[in-house]
Amino acid sequence: MHPSLRLAEKVVKDAKDGVLNYNQLKDFRTSLLHNIRAAESAGATLDAPRRRIKELIGYITKDLDDLVSKSA
Repeated sequence: MHPSLRLAEKVVKDAKDGVLNYNQLKDFRTSLLHNIRAAESAGATLDAPRRRIKELIGYITKDLDDLVSKSA
């Protein structure tokens, strides 16, 4: 299994268990960004699955920003 998928599985489980923290979510977003950038660098086009991943990255970024705002 790809490391990003393993990390996604852990993020979902931790979210369900109510123990997901900022660093786990940030690491997941970083992993997704790395995969998207690597594919784009290799010349991949932004097909439907990659657009969905970019959309997910946006949602995760908003969640991270919200967590920071709440902790301030």
